[in-house]
Amino acid sequence: MKITLRAIDGKSESFTVTPEHPFLTPKSQWSAISGFAVGDQIATAIGEPVTITAIEPLEGKREVFNLTIAEDHSYAIGELGIWGHNGRGAAWK
Repeated sequence: MKITLRAIDGKSESFTVTPEHPFLTPKSQWSAISGFAVGDQIATAIGEPVTITAIEPLEGKREVFNLTIAEDHSYAIGELGIWGHNGRGAAWK
């Protein structure tokens, strides 16, 4: 799926992600991107919210890569610095 996000300052950025990929909510909870809707917010690495402005399903198979980060298992993504996680389920801490 492709998500498009807009920061408070108006900057926008798009990402292609798998539906189960977890992102941090502004309430400091990890949630799979498939559970978000247009208008929902994702937290950045510095705690600022960015708003989801578009979610587009993608047709066909896509090559994807999983990134494993030692210790914290979370990382800032893109220029907006949205906070992502490389764990699943109970591993989201």
